[in-house]
Amino acid sequence: MSDRYGQFWVCVRFGRNNVLILSTYLVQVMEPFSLKALVPDIGAFDVMAIKSRVHFRRGFDDNGFAKTILLVEPDEPFLGTTHLDKLPYKNVDLAQFYPYGNPAFSEVSS
Repeated sequence: MSDRYGQFWVCVRFGRNNVLILSTYLVQVMEPFSLKALVPDIGAFDVMAIKSRVHFRRGFDDNGFAKTILLVEPDEPFLGTTHLDKLPYKNVDLAQFYPYGNPAFSEVSS
């Protein structure tokens, strides 16, 4: 257990060199080295799983920390999807919005 960055974190070590890191708040882990205060040997792990949409790319992909990135999407879109057209909208016609339809854009004059 740790208080870091104004939040409460729990680190659970289990199995063969596995660690589960939990936060009491919604957090975007944007680069691996922000976790070093919680797990000093962050580079020793073969696999990391992060629940994030896009914020991880610069810190894990662009700097070469991650050798491979696998993007996983749940079968049910209501669990947190990037496929917004799969959600059951009732008050919005997605055909009127980019990139799902072909909306007419009007010029804004200043």
